[in-house]
Amino acid sequence: KPNAAAGDFTVARAGTAYRVDSNLAQESMGANVPRINYPLDGGCPYLLTEPASTNLFLNSAVGVTQNITVTAAQSYTIYFLSGAGTITLSDAATQVVSVSDLEYSNAYTFTAATTTLTCTVAGVANLVQVENLSYPTSYIVTTGATASRIADAITGAGDATLFSSVNSSGVLYAEIAALADDLSFRVVSLNDNTGNNNVYIGYINTTNTVRCRMTVGGVAKAVIEYQLADETIFHKIAIRYNSSGAEMYIDGVSRGTPSILDCSLPASTLANVSFNFEPLTLPFYGKTKQVAVYNYLTDAQMITLTT
Repeated sequence: KPNAAAGDFTVARAGTAYRVDSNLAQESMGANVPRINYPLDGGCPYLLTEPASTNLFLNSAVGVTQNITVTAAQSYTIYFLSGAGTITLSDAATQVVSVSDLEYSNAYTFTAATTTLTCTVAGVANLVQVENLSYPTSYIVTTGATASRIADAITGAGDATLFSSVNSSGVLYAEIAALADDLSFRVVSLNDNTGNNNVYIGYINTTNTVRCRMTVGGVAKAVIEYQLADETIFHKIAIRYNSSGAEMYIDGVSRGTPSILDCSLPASTLANVSFNFEPLTLPFYGKTKQVAVYNYLTDAQMITLTT
């Protein structure tokens, strides 16, 4: 929770999208409303941010046998959320798909071998989704045509006054998990509304790898990386910076190789926290429990923060 109204984020998503509510049921959220998603194990909820996607399975509420046009050599994922039946895939993929829970436990991802995916429904298989992604995302309702969910965009928290104490030194912290190890750049940044001055935490195009980066005047002063066992589970990650350099902590331990370059910024530079690398690139699609900015912390405080 921000300590001033200026710290509120702006949420942009021009359309509805589903989340799992506190009763562990699907709930449709209106346009521009953040999705606080509840895990099935009863743990703490998190902010869900997802890319745009399209459900290619028609009349998805009640699954019936159909052919879907796909693009050969591209990745697709299929799941269904209700019913005790099965969906047998043929042509573009060969697999028998069974029902998933709301965390997509039995979702099946494949690379299309042909341009037609035949989905043969046996018994009851409802709330079906087929999407052109290498991992499953939240359910999108279709009727007689395909339907799409708009990407989440979360930006604009803070201003130069709010962040006036963290230009010469400070800490950016995030407790996050990736949706998938999809080898794309996905970052949360503290920035000046451009790409010239910023500090970010995120995942990159190397498997299960976290990067913390500090850019000053368009020059990278710190690029610190560490390979996790699994980026799809939550980790507490922080980067601290000052005129002596920058250092990354993950889950209570200093990780990667710290920078010894001057990572301080001029006064009144930092003005915004966004779920991207400004201006509006490398959006963070994932699960977020916390994002925070602190004044510079000691070793002991960094360990406590990330443990």
